[in-house]
Amino acid sequence: MIAANFRKFPDAQLAQLELDLAGVVGASDAQRSAFWAWLMKAAQVLELPALPRPAWWVAAKARALELAKRIKGAIVALVFDQE
Repeated sequence: MIAANFRKFPDAQLAQLELDLAGVVGASDAQRSAFWAWLMKAAQVLELPALPRPAWWVAAKARALELAKRIKGAIVALVFDQE
């Protein structure tokens, strides 16, 4: 979940780094603020390229969706109120 959010929102990595630096033991507020100022000037957020999905995965996913639709259609066709 966290990795997916970082892929969707690369700026979240910088915000997380700020949260991680807030709890550094032994670092003064001046050190943290100086490092954060440097980071905001020097840092570049790079988006990772999306990895291609293998063909077998795409085919399996399509077959699973088709099966799910067929099962749902079969369940909807059942009549539960008959005695």
